[in-house]
Amino acid sequence: MQYEMREHLHYAGISSFNRYPVTRELEGVDMAVMGVPFDSGVTNRPGARLGPRAIRNMSQLASCFSYPWDYKLSEKRTIIDYGDVGYYVGADTTKVMLEETYAHAKQILQAGCRLLTLGGDHTIPYGMIRAAREQYGKLALLHFDSHQDSAPTTDGNVSHANFAYDL
Repeated sequence: MQYEMREHLHYAGISSFNRYPVTRELEGVDMAVMGVPFDSGVTNRPGARLGPRAIRNMSQLASCFSYPWDYKLSEKRTIIDYGDVGYYVGADTTKVMLEETYAHAKQILQAGCRLLTLGGDHTIPYGMIRAAREQYGKLALLHFDSHQDSAPTTDGNVSHANFAYDL
């Protein structure tokens, strides 16, 4: 593996996840990384919408290393940064996010790719989990959090507290 000085200069260039190419072309792709900068489902503190950007920025610090392996993952698999989906401002913010994340996740999974999603608040799993269930059938969900996110949706009010109950 050749050392590239520019890979260490994390403050320059387009900030993609781990410096993977930014594209929505899925042919031959093993994994797509998709951001969902969304926090309209929170009840306490906004700011989770900045998560995908922050994760991409921090991934720049590790993009030139291969630890614990003697190769970079990108040398064995084709990985892309698919960009962000599901962001909108207005009365239908949550509806737009739910529709877009589902549609893009479905397209990615149907292309035979794996999907890594960067978020956002806990409202965002709806689209990806629904698309995965359609693609693969019954799923098991392992969710680490300080609370269960398993309150029933009332009056169609989807939020960060509902996804584990509704799905």
